[in-house]
Formats: sequence, C-alpha cells, structure tokens
Amino acid sequence: MQLRNSYIHLPLRAACVGVLEPRKNQRFLLDVFKEIAAEQAQLYLYGAGPDEQLLRERVRQEKLTDRVHFMGWIPSEHIWPEIDLLLMPSLHEGAPNAVLEALGYGIPVLASDIPEHREILPGKCLVTLGDTVGWKERIEFFVGEPDEQLREVVREQEEAAYRLRFDWDEEFVKCVVQ
Repeated sequence: MQLRNSYIHLPLRAACVGVLEPRKNQRFLLDVFKEIAAEQAQLYLYGAGPDEQLLRERVRQEKLTDRVHFMGWIPSEHIWPEIDLLLMPSLHEGAPNAVLEALGYGIPVLASDIPEHREILPGKCLVTLGDTVGWKERIEFFVGEPDEQLREVVREQEEAAYRLRFDWDEEFVKCVVQ
C-alpha cells in the first residue's frame, strides 16, 4: 500500500467515485456539503450516469457550485493522487471497487454502514446511512488536523488493504514458477 508523506492543505479534497445513480447516494452528499463551508472541504464527483443532470441542477439551484465539482468519468489511476478522502454513502453495493482501489492507494475511506462496507472497513470508518449530522461531523473532524486524522484512518485500514490486495502479476508468477 502506498502511503503519502503528507495529505492536505485546506480545503479537504473529498470525493465520491462511481456511477452517478440513486444507489450510490450522491444526492445525500449534497445535503451534507450544504452544511460544510467551502473553505473547509470540497466535494468531487467522479463518474457519469443517470443522476448526473439531476445532481448538476440541484448543485446549481442550491448554490453549491463553490464546493461541489463534477469531474466526469476518468481512469481511476488519475483520481487517487488528486483526493484526500473517499466518501461512499452507498445504499447497497456489489463489490465496492472504489473502496478497494482507494485502500490500495492508501486513501482514507468514510463509507455508509452497510454489510458490503462492514466486510472491508473498520467500524470507525462507517457512518449510519441518512445521518447528515454524523457525516458532517466526521468530515469536519478530518478538517481539524487533516494530516494526523487522515493518517490514522489509513493506519486503521492497512490490515484490510493488505488482506484484500490482489496482484495479477504476482499470482501469474506463482502459477508459472510452481
């Protein structure tokens, strides 16, 4: 797992990565970011999908353009160096690929407390679905001392990142050499 030497200067660069659709629950993050000052944190939505226009319109109507940014669909390896924290407020997941990728890159994750995330993440990284205040408080907690707080989350997630890491090249070598 890669570990950054230093994290951020404010504002915190929080991101939600995936298809823009109801089950990913990006609408909920707009409610959370209405309550967070633009100087404290910015939300970057990576992806495209059926909810994109609805989300864009809501951002415009609620005057959140100073803190919510639509990044489109880009290769994932270009996402991870640009963010400080992955937010995954999903209602449900299959295999949460964005969470697994973030762990592999040493990106701290804050996710909804659903079974699919519980299988991967420590309890401290989970927040109750629909708890706007709880999500806001957790994000603001990271803003307080970002380097220290985000590094602590990465340390807590290291075991899961190691256990869930899969390297095709390494597996191929094992099969060929044995």
